[in-house]
This record gives sequence, C-alpha cells and structure tokens, in this order.
Amino acid sequence: MWIWQQDNWPNFTWNEGHIMSRLRKTRLTQGILLGKVAGQSNDQQRTMLDTLLANIVHSSAIEGEKLNAFSVRSSLANRLGFSEEHPFPTTPQTDGLAEIMLDAVQNVDTPLTLERILYHSALNRPCPHTSRITIGSFLRHVSLYLIQTKQLLSHSETNTKKRPRHHLVAQLVL
Repeated sequence: MWIWQQDNWPNFTWNEGHIMSRLRKTRLTQGILLGKVAGQSNDQQRTMLDTLLANIVHSSAIEGEKLNAFSVRSSLANRLGFSEEHPFPTTPQTDGLAEIMLDAVQNVDTPLTLERILYHSALNRPCPHTSRITIGSFLRHVSLYLIQTKQLLSHSETNTKKRPRHHLVAQLVL
C-alpha cells in the first residue's frame, strides 16, 4: 500500500517510544554531517551545486532521460551566481531544470500551488518528450506515476504505481 492510500493520509499519528531512539541517532548523524559541511565553509556553495546536480541528473535518469551533467552544472552555476573555470554550453532544458530545482530548495516554505506547478511545467516545455503537455491545465485522463526505486548493491529495481489525478488536485493549494 502506498502512503497516499492510507486512510489517515496526510494526518498521521505515531508512538514516540518506537521512533525516539532512531530519531536521536538521525539527529546525531545530521549534526556530524552539518559539522563537516561547516568546516568546509569556502566550498559550501560548490557542495550545494554538486548535491543539486546529482539530484537533477538522477531524477531525470529515473524518468529515462539522460542529461549532460556538464550542461546542468553550468546552468546551476549561472543561477547560483558563480563562474566556472571551463563553462559548458547550457540548453533551455537544463536552464529550466536548474530553475525548478532552485525554486524548490529556496522556497521550501512557499505553498505548492497550481500556478507554481504549471510554471514548472512551462519551464520543462523545451524538453522534446514534454511537447504534448498542455500548459495551463491538467490533462483530464492522466494519472501520476509514483516511482519507487530500491538500490541493492549493484542491482536496482524500480516499481511504478499510478496515482489518480483527483488525489493531487485535492491536495493542491488553489
């Protein structure tokens, strides 16, 4: 069963006794990681760039799309405001993906509205496989595909599940 299929989605309850030890370990690990990042203060922006780059490239790979990582990196660097020693040509697609990613991480507290989703969709417009997207509305007959990837050593397994369109529309801040 998918999380959005739970009867109490998205209002969950839990037993603190079962999760507190794991939460403490997670917070300790998070603190160690943050300490390591803080020790590399000169490279924080570059570290963020590399993290965002990996996220874009791997997310696109899940969708079956192979991006030029150098182009994506240049698009991100341009939007983050620092120059690269050997800049690589960008494309409208990589510029759009960089803008979407930065909007997501820099505006995390901004509600996900229909307007915002459609803006992201418009940024993806230069992609050849998205030429069928109708900008400004949801397609009535399309459901979302949820993708779950399990990576075990060198074996990767991906499962997909259609999520009905009305679930998404009901949860948007309109």
